[in-house]
Amino acid sequence: MLLYFDIETFSDNGFRSSNTKIITIQYKDFDGNVRILKEWDSSESDILRKFFTEMKMIKKDDFLMLVGHNVLRFDIPMIMKRMVANGIGSADELHDFFHNVFVVDTLQCMLPFNNMRFKGLNTEEISKKLKISEPRHRNTEIESFYRSRKFADIEKHALADLEFIQDLYWKLKKEDMAKIFSPAPYESFSKN
Repeated sequence: MLLYFDIETFSDNGFRSSNTKIITIQYKDFDGNVRILKEWDSSESDILRKFFTEMKMIKKDDFLMLVGHNVLRFDIPMIMKRMVANGIGSADELHDFFHNVFVVDTLQCMLPFNNMRFKGLNTEEISKKLKISEPRHRNTEIESFYRSRKFADIEKHALADLEFIQDLYWKLKKEDMAKIFSPAPYESFSKN
């Protein structure tokens, strides 16, 4: 099963640190069914446990492919860190689980089209260059929404993020990205 996947986080001090917690985990299947697990409806521990249980069930019965933007450098490590902190599996168990899930990180996929640089690959710039849907709010606004309990705005942002991920994934599969991005990707390493 293919799932477009993302998380939202909150930190009291405004930057990623040891007190960062996951406030939503959202995913959308190939048929368009969306699930948003919300910390404010239960707890961080509860949404992490539900997510892990659902992913294990899917993986047991089917092929599991997670598609997300920057999931290899942020979302999956953050989920693993917060699961361990909340007593939901050991680091070894979580490593084994995620190691055996097929993951497509759209940010990593974009690197060859941007001279292997992360700069210039934020969601706003990508959505403009590729003419695809863009996230509703900047990630920095999510913390403000959370503090002021504007949970509906966080949910709208979460849905927009999933649309962006889905659009980018299909754009990567269908388009000749080298024609869209400039400068051109690195040339072959086999040149002398």
